Amino acid sequence: ARLLPASDSNPIAVINTYDVGAQNSFITAIASGPGGAVYYTQAFNADPAAVSTQELVGRITVNPDTTINLTQYTITANPTATNYVDPVAITAGTDGNLWISEFNAQALLRLNPTTGVTTTYSVPTSAPALITTGPDGNLWFTEPYGNKLGQVDLSQLQTTVAIIANGEPVSAMAEIGFS
Repeated sequence: ARLLPASDSNPIAVINTYDVGAQNSFITAIASGPGGAVYYTQAFNADPAAVSTQELVGRITVNPDTTINLTQYTITANPTATNYVDPVAITAGTDGNLWISEFNAQALLRLNPTTGVTTTYSVPTSAPALITTGPDGNLWFTEPYGNKLGQVDLSQLQTTVAIIANGEPVSAMAEIGFS
């Protein structure tokens, strides 16, 4: 497709579209992220009567011939009383992870794009909507129903590391001793 200015018939841009398999769902947000890729969120509750606790984050890399490589992460979110998830926005954090606002789950979701591991953080005041990485390196998000702005101080975020010892899973916090 060609994008044409209203007063001229010369194209000013070429638009490519890609099928990412979004049947019975809708794509809600898009952002640039780690590794020069583009990431998007996809919710599986396109039918207002449907109930779904699954969503998807897709990673798109565009090849020189304009075809794409697609990696998809299926996520099962922690549902609230509404029983469906609603990924509203996505941003790349300075910590190398993707951060997604989960409006109906009243939470922020952190996705490690290398491992696919997710962590959910509840937002105690109200549902988060838009999210971005600020010039201070932290995450900033809106809470439209609470008329608030929220901030995640990434320098204060504790990282949990899983270790397997003799076949038994062990969890520990970074920089905190354990036995």
